[in-house]
Amino acid sequence: MNLEDLKENKAYQIVAGVIAAYIVCTVMFYFIAIAPKVSMSSELKAKIVEKQSFLLKAGSMEKQREKIEEAKVKIEKLKENISYYEKKLPTEKDIPDLLQYLSNIATSADVTLLEIEKKQEVRQEQTLYVTVPFKLILKGGYHNIGSFVSKLENADRFMKIEYLKVEEDKKNPFEHMGEIMVYTYILDVLEPQENE
Repeated sequence: MNLEDLKENKAYQIVAGVIAAYIVCTVMFYFIAIAPKVSMSSELKAKIVEKQSFLLKAGSMEKQREKIEEAKVKIEKLKENISYYEKKLPTEKDIPDLLQYLSNIATSADVTLLEIEKKQEVRQEQTLYVTVPFKLILKGGYHNIGSFVSKLENADRFMKIEYLKVEEDKKNPFEHMGEIMVYTYILDVLEPQENE
């Protein structure tokens, strides 16, 4: 079959025209309907990847926010602990407050403080505190002295009773004289050095 025969064969021409039309329609359909969808699909994939990246960052930021909140709670707890230990372990400048505190305890226990004598401070190597002994001479009823000692032991500051001596007052059997050696502790704060 040659080309002349093909041209004359109408059935063949119709089939070739239908195939050519099908190919043209398929190509047009691809460029009109599918190609934009593929392009849109690529754009959507890029946006999805971008949103996923944003969500991962947001999740990471949320975890960081949670960590920051946890850190804030820990900081508040540390502040409470610092405040607690500042009351229990004051600095040297708080000694007058301690003396007033001892006087208040004596008053509340109905005991008379006759003498408060500060003894030599004891500094120990590699500690953050200094031991400060006080010798207390007091007068009161036996149970009142006991109440005073109990209040010292339950004080808001660190205190230790090292020595306690109670004797009956020879002039009044209902009064007793007490001698107590109390150790308290102060924070050993180093003063800043001035440049020479």
